[in-house]
Amino acid sequence: LKEKETWIRRNDSSANATLQKIADERVTIQSMLREISEAQDAGNKASRALDAALDKLGTAEGMSIWDTFLGGGLLVSALKYSEINSSDDYVHRAQRALRHFETELMDVQNVASESFTVNKNDIFTFTDIFFDNIFSDFAVHSRITDAKRKLNDVLRDVRRVLDQLARKSDELNHALNDLDVQERAIIED
Repeated sequence: LKEKETWIRRNDSSANATLQKIADERVTIQSMLREISEAQDAGNKASRALDAALDKLGTAEGMSIWDTFLGGGLLVSALKYSEINSSDDYVHRAQRALRHFETELMDVQNVASESFTVNKNDIFTFTDIFFDNIFSDFAVHSRITDAKRKLNDVLRDVRRVLDQLARKSDELNHALNDLDVQERAIIED
């Protein structure tokens, strides 16, 4: 087959042009598949970072429930803010991962992407620790719950885009298989 392909490339300009077009399309598709793979890797890292941030916020929320509704006191407030600060670090990691994901998505054509940002509400630590009462505890609890909802929304968007990338990758792999079939048909004729 290799000899026949060489003969076709030297002697049959029409078939050679078709083979060259197939080769060019294959290179384009393989490049796109590499970009999609890089975007998927970045998206998976962002997803893991968001999951970790949500886990930490979940722990903070548990402490907040204890503090707000069960009279946790100063020690529980301190533990709650330790978890909030820890979740803050995870949210920053998630933000970096999301920025990288956005950058990789820009390289992928025909995939709808949105701007993924995590907007954290400021939590007034000073007010809660020094004026430890149900009103400030409830406000903090509400902010934690709101932050979790926002992170869950972003995570859902990331997973939706990852699904789109997987479908696009499947389409491109099918297109590569079609090119292989076309090339074989030309060479084997």
